[in-house]
Amino acid sequence: MKTRNLALILALPVAFSTLSCKPEKKQYQGDVLPAGNIAMYTQSDQNTKKMDRIIAKLDQLNEKIQAKHAAITVKGYLSAIYRDDYKTAYEMLSSESRKQHSYDDFVNANKKGITDYDIKSRKVKKARNEWNVSLNLAEDPASWSFSVKEEKAKDKKGNNIKEMKIIWHSGLPTFPYK
Repeated sequence: MKTRNLALILALPVAFSTLSCKPEKKQYQGDVLPAGNIAMYTQSDQNTKKMDRIIAKLDQLNEKIQAKHAAITVKGYLSAIYRDDYKTAYEMLSSESRKQHSYDDFVNANKKGITDYDIKSRKVKKARNEWNVSLNLAEDPASWSFSVKEEKAKDKKGNNIKEMKIIWHSGLPTFPYK
C-alpha cells in the first residue's frame, strides 16, 4: 500500500505540470485518484506523436507536389517555345526575369537557337527557395537545369494564388544562366 501511495504522489506533479493545469483544491482520500488524469496525459502524448507523424507526412506530400509542379512548369515552358508560342512562354518567366528582359528580347533570343531536351529524363531537386529541374539534352549525354520558383499571382477571378515561374537571367531562354 505504501509503494502505491508513493507512486501516486510522484505521478501527480508530472501529470499536472505536463497538462499545464493546477490540481483541484478538493482533497482526495487515500489512494483515490480522479479518473482519467494519468490516462489523459498518456492519451495526449500519443495524440501529439500521431499529429507530428501526420504533419511530417503532409510536409513530404507537399514537397512532392511542388516538385511535380516545378517539372510541369518547365515542360510547359519548353513546349510553348517549341510551338513558337512565345507569349505563353514569356508569361511563365519570373517577374524578375521579365523585368530584366523585354518580350522582344525574349523572342529574338529564341530565334538565335533552341536547345532540344529529353523531357522524360527530368530530375527535380529543391535548392533553398527554388526548384532545379534537370533535363538531359536530346542528342548529348550532358544535362542542364532550369531554376523554378514560386511567386504570388492572381487567377482569372482575382483570387490570390501561387504559380511556379522560370528564372532566366542570361543565355538562351532554352539554355538559361542564372
